[in-house]
Amino acid sequence: MTGSVALDVVIGLVFVYLLYSLLATILQEILATNIIRLRAKVLEKAIKRMLDDTGSVRQTKELLSTAFYQTPLIKYLGPTNGKTPAYIAARNFSKALLDILKGPGTKPGEDFRGRIDASLNSGITVSQDSKITGGETLTFLQSLWADAQGDIDKFRAALEQWFDDTMERATGWYKKRTQIILFFVGLFIAGVFNVDTVKIVDKLSNDPELRQQIIQQADGYLKAHSNLKEELAERQQRAAGNDTTKATQSLDSLIIRTDKLVKEATDLVNTDLKNANEVLALGWEDHSFDAWSLPGWIITALAISLGAPFWFDLLNKLMKLRGAVPPATDPKQSGGGTKTIIIPKG
Repeated sequence: MTGSVALDVVIGLVFVYLLYSLLATILQEILATNIIRLRAKVLEKAIKRMLDDTGSVRQTKELLSTAFYQTPLIKYLGPTNGKTPAYIAARNFSKALLDILKGPGTKPGEDFRGRIDASLNSGITVSQDSKITGGETLTFLQSLWADAQGDIDKFRAALEQWFDDTMERATGWYKKRTQIILFFVGLFIAGVFNVDTVKIVDKLSNDPELRQQIIQQADGYLKAHSNLKEELAERQQRAAGNDTTKATQSLDSLIIRTDKLVKEATDLVNTDLKNANEVLALGWEDHSFDAWSLPGWIITALAISLGAPFWFDLLNKLMKLRGAVPPATDPKQSGGGTKTIIIPKG
């Protein structure tokens, strides 16, 4: 013990939040990837914000984003026919857009700067009977072409920079949505495992042996997962769709990734979560439904929505703080609060 009951209670609670945040993150990734396809929807929203505007809507039956997603390069990046991809590399974005501007029938060795210039000046053909002849998107593309001085390589680089800048904002959109999803996933987890924050605090506050056991588990977990921060950062990057090493997402890769996530969740539940639950006596084995548990579940869900990286960093800081605090001195062992000094004669 450190002599600070409050510190040990907070460490135990943070450790529980970390474990369940990890489980929630895995479940959220499975949900976002396979069921609601959140990454693909956020990416599609970003592409439409880039390529479509009110000017083009009034002048054509089809939008530039529609033509973009119909190019063979982008169309077949999706996991199945008819589904938009969740990952698009910047080079694929510029390639697809250049193919639209060049139009069909380009030949090897052909200088197609004239084709691009004609599309930007007379209108971008998006289908046989539809052409975009105005709007903010066309004006912006014209400005990029002018800045590139008709140099295709510079124009391609400008398109890719435009895409990267937009993806940074799209990452923010994705994080806001995932935080909402994490709250509801966290509420579901809190109910399934009966993770009541109020009861956990009460148990830890009144049982020194319990506090010591959970502190030992937290210390052992940090030692065994010293590289967890890097793994969480990689998971966040992948979840936000910023994994540049994975520009495509085939159906096979989705199945493999889902199987891996399910295994991670199963291992977590059967090892670290099981140990923590046994120490804290969480679950439903010796409990029945109690309406008073709902506030505790909501607090747990709010904590889980903050994400595993937050709780991992906080747990590390608290454990270092705990190590720096000197142990309390027992007055009984030190001989009480008053000492008698005997001065020898002479």
